[in-house]
Amino acid sequence: MVSQYFFLTLLIFYSNTNFYVAGKNWVGDYKWTSQCSQNECCCFVNQLKIAELKDNPKKLSIVTTRNGANCLTTKYENIIDIPEKSFMDPTKPRTLIWIINQNSTTIAAVDYQFTNCNSEAIRITNSATKNNIYIRYFIIMTNFIVLIKWFYVQE
Repeated sequence: MVSQYFFLTLLIFYSNTNFYVAGKNWVGDYKWTSQCSQNECCCFVNQLKIAELKDNPKKLSIVTTRNGANCLTTKYENIIDIPEKSFMDPTKPRTLIWIINQNSTTIAAVDYQFTNCNSEAIRITNSATKNNIYIRYFIIMTNFIVLIKWFYVQE
């Protein structure tokens, strides 16, 4: 019986921790930092805002501005399914890929056709910080309750 509670504690901790760590957190505000050649490219500039859609939490809204050569518009807006690590840009399929780094702090817009048009953005705010704290609190409290029950059964 005691081993069942210990096993349950490990299972709960492992599953909750993996849930928290596994997913990439695209949501937040970023600042474009790279030196995309505006003389040759339509470059992402200023801020990048990525938000979860309120009516469909499985989709993300991407809003930023562009400047430079061959820009048809200065505003860039897109709605995509939430990706894990990367996605192909629907406006430039096969050439522009968005990639988020391991700890979700940097996003790169990589243009495989024109490498001098690559852009990089650094996270400046994190919209999901409050949710992450609640998830950590839930993990700690769940494990605490299971451990108390486990010690109670041993007596």
